[in-house]
Amino acid sequence: MQCVNCITCFAKGYSFPETHEIRRLLGVLSSITLKDEVQNFVKSRRGELILLENARTRGQYLSYGLSREDAEICLNTAREVIDLVRKVWGDEWCSG
Repeated sequence: MQCVNCITCFAKGYSFPETHEIRRLLGVLSSITLKDEVQNFVKSRRGELILLENARTRGQYLSYGLSREDAEICLNTAREVIDLVRKVWGDEWCSG
């Protein structure tokens, strides 16, 4: 079931790229809404977002993981991304 916001985006011609690149997805989001807030978030957390993207790749394809400190950074960054996306989508989430 898709949320109403997803359907609205698709109806308006917005289609999010299928990617695991969080910075790219946030870039697309900033072109639609909350431009300054999303861009400031990405700029201020660039290193953390890169670490988060790399952690996904490491976990999926490589045999070594993250240090405890890096894992905590990734978890906190992921929570912040979720909070930012909630500002746009509300509490309704897209699900497949």
